[in-house]
Amino acid sequence: MNELLYLIVALAIHELGHLAAAKLFGIPLVRFRLNPAGGVMTFDFSRTSYLREAAVHLSGPFAGLLSAAVGWIFLRNFFSTGISVTLAAVNLLPIRGLDGGGVLRCLLNRFCLPDPAWRIGRICSISGVLLLWTAVLWIQLRVRANLELMVFAAALLLKETKTPEDP
Repeated sequence: MNELLYLIVALAIHELGHLAAAKLFGIPLVRFRLNPAGGVMTFDFSRTSYLREAAVHLSGPFAGLLSAAVGWIFLRNFFSTGISVTLAAVNLLPIRGLDGGGVLRCLLNRFCLPDPAWRIGRICSISGVLLLWTAVLWIQLRVRANLELMVFAAALLLKETKTPEDP
């Protein structure tokens, strides 16, 4: 039961990191919804710079890493620290729909024309999903971890193989 509580707290801290950065930059929250993987916040980035948008994407993983450090210092709980660090690391992968994919999109849009930016982002996203899926498969075969990791990686892989969105 403690594991589920640690996960919920880590997800909440991650989302609060995004919300705090958005509020700091005056970026309005359009929608918040919960799904099996956690919360999904949608912000109106139409009136802000790509750098501020990237900062909002980075603020969730940063909040998670900060909470992991504080948790380790005060609680010395490896499991809760590991959840926060893992959540931050996975979210920083350059995969569309994750924070790392959002940061990559911001940087590509800032420095490239729209069509090449979209194509490069798509290649990075598919490569990231395949890398994640391979790592999860290796973990599954090596240590017989639970199937949640495999389902998560498979869902990301299926999402990336759908018909691509317009650039």
